[in-house]
Amino acid sequence: MAYPTIKFLYNSTANDVEYTWANGGESDANFNPVITVSGITTSSGVFVFTGGGIDAMASGIYPAGTRSATIRPEAGTTIVPYTFIEYDDYMYSVPIAGCHDYRYVFAVYVGGSTTSELYLEAWDDHTHTTTNFPVLSGTASNGNVSMIKAVCTTNSGSGDLWTGTSLRGYESRIGLSNLQAITDTTLYFNIYIEIPYDSVTFVNMPVLSLRYLYS
Repeated sequence: MAYPTIKFLYNSTANDVEYTWANGGESDANFNPVITVSGITTSSGVFVFTGGGIDAMASGIYPAGTRSATIRPEAGTTIVPYTFIEYDDYMYSVPIAGCHDYRYVFAVYVGGSTTSELYLEAWDDHTHTTTNFPVLSGTASNGNVSMIKAVCTTNSGSGDLWTGTSLRGYESRIGLSNLQAITDTTLYFNIYIEIPYDSVTFVNMPVLSLRYLYS
């Protein structure tokens, strides 16, 4: 089999620019790699959506395990303000992640070829069978949809204050290329969490997965 190599990267700067290593190599001046997988191997990093509570957590670098609660609103919704990637004992901020019009936030480099679209999905755990966590099941006030919002920005920007797709299992996922096969290409997306006022109090750790076929 011709296994593709999939590299996941995040933009650690305020520069809304493309990932420039066309060969999928080491980090450039803006993007840093988190995981690289090929074939049947697996790997993982951790998204951390945090802040907005009484703690003074903001963009930057923090020790792994650092968290700050988000205050549930009395009405309407609130967006969790900070997004980090946690790996190698630290949390690294992604300053331009969220609901504003930034295009080059998270990158997925496909080295070689897939034989399908590459999808971003959200599940309860690595079995990819259920979506029962509160963050995925939603509430009555938000139409019982997932609180995780994501948008593909491979071909164009998202627009300001975008709402995107509410990630949940197979039923609600996003494709990152709009193609049926992908070869030596960098794909992009953005993501955030929006909490409605009638949400229960929770700390959830759903699994975000990249799904694709190859031969």
